Amino acid sequence: MDKGYFIKFDDNSKELKTYNEHLKILKENEKVIWGQWSPSKKLLSKNTKEEMNKKAFYLYANNKDQNLLLKMHVIKVLTIEEVKSNNLTYLIPEYYREKIYCSAYYLIDKIEKYSCEELKKLESIKTGRNLGESGLKGNVNGSAPWRVKEIENITKENPLLELGICPNCFQKMTKVEYFIPEEDRKKYRDQDFTRPKVKYFCGYCEIISDNNKEFSERNYNIPNRLSPTEKQVSTIYLINQKMKLGLRPLTKKQCIKDIGKYLNIAMDKTIPMFERDSIRIK
Repeated sequence: MDKGYFIKFDDNSKELKTYNEHLKILKENEKVIWGQWSPSKKLLSKNTKEEMNKKAFYLYANNKDQNLLLKMHVIKVLTIEEVKSNNLTYLIPEYYREKIYCSAYYLIDKIEKYSCEELKKLESIKTGRNLGESGLKGNVNGSAPWRVKEIENITKENPLLELGICPNCFQKMTKVEYFIPEEDRKKYRDQDFTRPKVKYFCGYCEIISDNNKEFSERNYNIPNRLSPTEKQVSTIYLINQKMKLGLRPLTKKQCIKDIGKYLNIAMDKTIPMFERDSIRIK
């Protein structure tokens, strides 16, 4: 089971600004810096920072309204001086890049988004308390990170949310970097053409994905032989309607997997609608 640190952050916006702004930079640069600030004190001691920088770790972050849990892979913890001396300020979201000096800057190369129900699978190493049952009141931004461990692997509703996973064989796709040809650049606005774009390719299934967007908007080039049937497509849409999921009918195999997992729950009239969310998280 994974171990790491837990923090809270102050974002009660419906647009999930904190998450989306950091994710945008991560997609553009394959890295992003997450700043944790406190108005009155230093959050990380020298010893804690040195301990964190011995090896990469996971940083779990929960927002103020407790409707979002993030699991972020941290490469290194930096000070503002180190961020500036290494010319990494462009990795900090613009809305606080120059305005706020943080107590800790976490250099991150992966962000995963989960339901807050998954807090029940995190436990404080110091107190042994389950984070899903402890309430987690207060301590927004202003407390040092807690040492935590997963007592059960936290899981996603859909593995395809992860970048670079093939929607047919569910294996990792090959990452390919490329530059947009100069003659095609007029089609793109506000793009940094000095940095390569990223695509993912599954040689076995011959599927290509751009992976530059959220899963709901991600483009896939899928061979006709792997495309789902009309019945599978309509069944996936029915499940989405009944359970408010974001499944996409991309391939036959992916549809078979999702239909097998969710259809009986979606159509079981003995299960109240408000209970179906908790059932699908298990």
